[in-house]
Amino acid sequence: MGSQRIARMTERKLVYHYTSAAGLLGILTTRTLWASSFRALNDISEIEYGLSRIQQALPGLNTADSRPEAINSLRELVLSASEDVLSREMFVLSASHNEDSLGLWRNYSDGGYAVGLATGFLGQVPTPSHVTYPTGASLVSNPARSGVGQGWQDVLYTEDSQNELIHETFANLLEWPSLHDPEDQMTRDGVMVSLAMLACRLKHPAFIEEAEVRVLFDRLPTTKTEYRVSPAGLVPYISVGAARTFTEPPRFSSLTSDPPDALPIRSLTCGPDDPIGRERRSGIATDALRDFGYEGVPVYGSDIPLRE
Repeated sequence: MGSQRIARMTERKLVYHYTSAAGLLGILTTRTLWASSFRALNDISEIEYGLSRIQQALPGLNTADSRPEAINSLRELVLSASEDVLSREMFVLSASHNEDSLGLWRNYSDGGYAVGLATGFLGQVPTPSHVTYPTGASLVSNPARSGVGQGWQDVLYTEDSQNELIHETFANLLEWPSLHDPEDQMTRDGVMVSLAMLACRLKHPAFIEEAEVRVLFDRLPTTKTEYRVSPAGLVPYISVGAARTFTEPPRFSSLTSDPPDALPIRSLTCGPDDPIGRERRSGIATDALRDFGYEGVPVYGSDIPLRE
């Protein structure tokens, strides 16, 4: 690893979203990123794997707890979670801690670019034509569905780290006063969203080199589901952008009257190329960043040698 890369990795905490040239142009043009339906992940078995790991941890629940009815309710909800979770309109945005990974270049970007993002919160971008609430309606009337992702979360690959997170989540859910009634719809929805978020953070150990991080979104009624084409068919997605800071309760009208704020792009790395191609691509990328309002963002070339 070059000394320049080591220096900049210690300067700031970034995550890297790998994308193609077409994807980068879309990001710069719209100032948004696309969070894909987790039903359309590269392999749906990723979510099924996470749900199976959660269910495997059920015997660890302490049945001698002072609230056995809550434990029984949680067990019932976990065992019925697969169909419910997989049918939900939830969307995932992925990145990596690795800025320059051969596997990620090959699998996720077609040798394109890795967009270095500051790890702030991202929010859903509402579609004006879908806003049916009166002016002044609060966006966060239900804190569980604020439209803002829970922040970048590390994907876990080892059994020990997964078990620790699963039991931590179980402990938090058991604190819910309403958990004794699994038929209560708000309680059920809350638990299922929590289990979906948990399942998205659990991945098979074979993928540990990806060092993935994710943000999960529960789609708001004001956010339009759109579609893109992939080799596997149509993929539903929603647009997410920089989460604004408000001095008063946010209003739908203020979210839809202005274009999205600039994304927190802090660096751009071009995929493997020969020396001449690397210089050419870096120069063009620098110009594009400047023209789209990201002047001063540093552009780097991959340190991975291009195989002839």
